[in-house]
Amino acid sequence: MERKKELEENYVKLNLMKNQLNNMLVEKNILETKINEISTTIETIEEIKKLKKNDEVWSSVGSGAYMSATIKDPDKIMINIGANTLMKKAIDKAKEFLEKKADELKALDQQLTAKIIQFSDEIKETENKIRELVGEK
Repeated sequence: MERKKELEENYVKLNLMKNQLNNMLVEKNILETKINEISTTIETIEEIKKLKKNDEVWSSVGSGAYMSATIKDPDKIMINIGANTLMKKAIDKAKEFLEKKADELKALDQQLTAKIIQFSDEIKETENKIRELVGEK
């Protein structure tokens, strides 16, 4: 009877750990998407720096729709600094802000990757324990 209880406990533990691992993988995917988005924004800023006052550009308004826009101040950009707060920043300062944010997200991604590896190892150990318990008679 003791073995059956231990098997059940390990099975529940395994299912919980697999759910947590799936959540971590989703979180990692979100982090990677944000990092890629920031990288694209930094590349776009580099292109914007080449523009001059009164240059005409096509600006996205969402869902694949664009409109013509005229550059009024090529040295400033509005940037979300958090909590849905926009701030006008010098274009180089905005780029620095985004690079710092990307570095922070990359560090979080590395930490999360280490946790995922550790958790995967724990899952394998629990699976092996279940196999042992099932194999015992």
